Amino acid sequence: MSAKKQAATYSPMGRLCTDYEPYSGTSPFPGYQGFHCHDFYEFFVFFSGAPYYSIGGQISPLTPCTLVIVPPFYMHGLVGTQADTPYERAWLYITPAMMQKASLGIPDLNQYFRNCASTGRAYFTIRQQDAEKLRATILDIREHMGDQSEVGKWQNYLRVACFLSDVYDLTQTSDASYKPVVLNESIHAILSYINDHYQEPISIPELSRQFGISPSYMTREFTAYTGRSVYDYVLYRRILCAKELICAGKPFTEIAFECGFNDYSCFLRAFQKLTGQSPSAYKKYIKSIENIT
Repeated sequence: MSAKKQAATYSPMGRLCTDYEPYSGTSPFPGYQGFHCHDFYEFFVFFSGAPYYSIGGQISPLTPCTLVIVPPFYMHGLVGTQADTPYERAWLYITPAMMQKASLGIPDLNQYFRNCASTGRAYFTIRQQDAEKLRATILDIREHMGDQSEVGKWQNYLRVACFLSDVYDLTQTSDASYKPVVLNESIHAILSYINDHYQEPISIPELSRQFGISPSYMTREFTAYTGRSVYDYVLYRRILCAKELICAGKPFTEIAFECGFNDYSCFLRAFQKLTGQSPSAYKKYIKSIENIT
């Protein structure tokens, strides 16, 4: 796969071919993949074309020149679209191993950027010149992705390190205040309930009775809100949980039951369906990244 194609390919469960991946571009309308997650960091620079963004169930309005930091295993995504407005953004994906490598282990950037999100500092309003600088660095990284020589890879690692340094500085000096909004109270409540109970049996009729809305309204509005059906969202959350537990080193059988599956075979089929690989292949991939670092 070419570096250009790598940079433009969206991978819903985070099957990276490299330990970092840059992109910058404009679409005629927002590319709406629905709520999703990665097992790597996403540094997202927004310019125009989408009204709202969600991280971990908290929805915030998007304004031009917003820097968004999404740590691994945080559900996130666009909420709402503006079909007549070009969707302009840039992002850089970085694995935790690459983060450690780029920082030389001196500042603990993994912990720092996780803390940003966990303490409500995931959105930063930055100056246009700073947003353009981040985009220029992302484009520079992307341009040199094809150079796989030892010197070329080292120089691109330095570009990634400079990007992280600039982001770190911006988080120290930029406004991180934002006011979460609720666009649909019923669906937001259902979404919050699923996020807390996805490891338990969940059905549309039970949710409908519990929240006092019709099954047809709930399924329609939930899909519009999250970009996924109720069933797909529950399954996605369970596989997200499984990936976290695999990274923590738990046995697969324990993971299957802890994430809400009735047996290991159901877990195996679901994991392969959503990630395109088996749990053992995913574990091997994680180990290979750690060994490289």
